[in-house]
Amino acid sequence: RFRRERAAWHDWLALQDQLRGVAAIPEDAVPVPNSPVFTDEDEYLAAVLAHAPPPAAEMDEDAALDLLADLLGARIVA
Repeated sequence: RFRRERAAWHDWLALQDQLRGVAAIPEDAVPVPNSPVFTDEDEYLAAVLAHAPPPAAEMDEDAALDLLADLLGARIVA
């Protein structure tokens, strides 16, 4: 029973596709990725994994605050 219902469903879907003018997908079709393909992605990932992660963002913030304090005499008001 299930196979008959499934076959009927596929027949109905094929008919709907024909009525809409949608061509059936050939069985030998090769899927194409939707995202960009980077040719050097494997090398990039190997380089990223070979080294430690970048320094924490807090270090950048501390350096910026020190620079402001040195150049402009800025102070943190808490």
